[in-house]
Amino acid sequence: MKRIPRRKFFGALAATPLTLAEGAGPTPATRDVHNYLEYIASDGIPAISPAGKWETSHRDILGPFYAPGAPFRGKVTAPLEPGQTLLVRGRIWSFATKKPIANALLDIWQADAEGRYDKTDAKDRLQISEFRNRIRLLTDETGYYEYETIKPSHYAVGDQIRPSHIHYLVRAFGHKQLITQLYFKGDPYNTKDAYARKSNLIVDTETVKTAAGSYLRTTFDLVLEAGADKPASQSGAAEIPTPYYQPSSGAVSALDTDADGKLSAAEIKSAADSLKRLDRSGDGILTADELMPFRKP
Repeated sequence: MKRIPRRKFFGALAATPLTLAEGAGPTPATRDVHNYLEYIASDGIPAISPAGKWETSHRDILGPFYAPGAPFRGKVTAPLEPGQTLLVRGRIWSFATKKPIANALLDIWQADAEGRYDKTDAKDRLQISEFRNRIRLLTDETGYYEYETIKPSHYAVGDQIRPSHIHYLVRAFGHKQLITQLYFKGDPYNTKDAYARKSNLIVDTETVKTAAGSYLRTTFDLVLEAGADKPASQSGAAEIPTPYYQPSSGAVSALDTDADGKLSAAEIKSAADSLKRLDRSGDGILTADELMPFRKP
């Protein structure tokens, strides 16, 4: 077979127009690294778990132990927290567009393996160092989120027993906030609980075995209703304060102790003393967490 010099071969190739062969198909699509396509049914309607039907997600009570300002992290519990390790993953969807929502903000909180929360009085305001078993996180560009925790225990409320559950507060631009709860299939208290028995957000868990041990894994997808991006009461729950610091009217009204619409010298002096006390780190700078008492309600 006669060999063609490289220079001559590439020169001829450059001078020849390239055309696709008749019947040539497109290049195969890149593999979906986020498994997004696995969540889309053949008719284009997202497959939602555990609800199993395309509708806005069930709304639930807020409960007395919500606390704003939880840290952003992907692990709810502290390292080596007692209990059965649980991995929760899912997507946040828009009912209006049938597409996942990027940058949705999730507040997640729960009891520990003994049924205890990090606060016992609903009126308590936690310091940042006191947050336990609660986080905030954001969904990625495909609406996906994931966190590690432990399966919480049930606990007594008066003469009633609340089943094992995890609280969710979900907010996204252009959508109504959603307050709901994740429940666990097989919990004997589900059918006796006034809230769990109305919910279709009851997950089934699978046991995943690894060389180091095993853990539980489940999927929890939620669908948000389009609407005003502002706090709204749900199921009789209290209004949720905005998660973002707004220094204008909220700060002024907090300082105006006599509510006359003006700040007197005494009120300003009192505010200055308060600000010094708020600077817990003593660095002369007030963080958003330190300014929490002056946030606009």
